[in-house]
Amino acid sequence: MIDPRSFCRMLATLAVGAMACAQDAHAATDLYRVELLVFRHGGGVTEPFDIDRLRGFNEAWPLVIDDTGQAPSGAPRGIVTEGTFANLQRRLERLGDYMPLAVYSWEQPAIEYQPPVRIHDDDVIMDTLYFPAEAATIDLTSAAPFQDHLAPLYRLDGMAQLRRSRFLHLELDIEWRQDAPVETNLPAPGDSPAEPAEDAGIDAEADTEALADEGPAPDPFKVHRLRQSRQVVTDTLIYFDSDVLGALARVTALAAE
Repeated sequence: MIDPRSFCRMLATLAVGAMACAQDAHAATDLYRVELLVFRHGGGVTEPFDIDRLRGFNEAWPLVIDDTGQAPSGAPRGIVTEGTFANLQRRLERLGDYMPLAVYSWEQPAIEYQPPVRIHDDDVIMDTLYFPAEAATIDLTSAAPFQDHLAPLYRLDGMAQLRRSRFLHLELDIEWRQDAPVETNLPAPGDSPAEPAEDAGIDAEADTEALADEGPAPDPFKVHRLRQSRQVVTDTLIYFDSDVLGALARVTALAAE
């Protein structure tokens, strides 16, 4: 059986070998199509990061698959994933050591700066309050006054940005959140339960203030991150890798119809 990491490195060989002849990003191009497949290594052993609060990635632009006009002017336009990357996803699904997490494809204008695109799976793990403007109107008489200001946080969440200067670069900032182990105060096997302390005259008000100083409880998740940047050779497979998360990407230069 082919080792899955060797398989993906084999797919990316052309990208590594072609770096020396990276294409000038100012060549005649109207659009870029970006295809991205994010996956998880089954055998990764790196410990996740402890976090206090999950990042929302709300500053990134959401992809709009249809022409509803809801996206900001010049926003990336999502397209249905098909062809090579759909085939790659199916191949990885057949390899037990890999778990495909998300497949994305979008087109964006070939301009100097383009905001990052939101990348996530469909597993909503919690909602958080998000106010995109400095001022917001909230009807406190409503049964659910904050309902319109809730933003979802996903198991796989992050953003991707195609950056255009002298050369093209694709930057990924992606997190995969796993449930943190439930903390317990039960004694370890063989340990004797601690005896209750005698009343030392603790001031109830001071005790309350001490608890308040501890701040809010952290979110019940631990995080694996993939935060990397790669120089882009168009029409060539690009490989991002960490011990737990990985990604394959391809950028294609297009001319406007």
